[in-house]
Amino acid sequence: MLQLKSKYDVFVQQSFKESKDFQQALKTAFESFLNRDTRTAQYLSLFVDDLFRKGLKAKSEQDVDTALEQVVTIFRFLQDKDIFENFYKQHLAKRLLMGRSLSDEAERAMISKLKSECGHLYTSKLEGMFSDMKLSEEVMKAYRTNG
Repeated sequence: MLQLKSKYDVFVQQSFKESKDFQQALKTAFESFLNRDTRTAQYLSLFVDDLFRKGLKAKSEQDVDTALEQVVTIFRFLQDKDIFENFYKQHLAKRLLMGRSLSDEAERAMISKLKSECGHLYTSKLEGMFSDMKLSEEVMKAYRTNG
């Protein structure tokens, strides 16, 4: 989908001199296409989960940022952002509890990008998961040192 979007972005840019009408038509077409299937939000969340489990291995910080930005590009077209949030929350919880995320920094960057798209309320529970994990680590560390 990202390759298709990129292809048509170039097409609109070169052939139509970045006409606002054609940019809007392209945006509308992608929104219509992506929201036709209600499982798109779920699939995007699964893609992000796979990315954080395996896909970021041996990638530079810039490559990681590019990958996350591509996810947000697709996310912007979704109408079912709440469905994405629910699946993302479940996947994030599993990654945090099982220690399967390759990068906490990348996880926080993704949450930051979602926050800039949807606001603080959208990501407050996701951020809370990170603070809960940190608190849990501190309590366990204190427990081990004291007794």
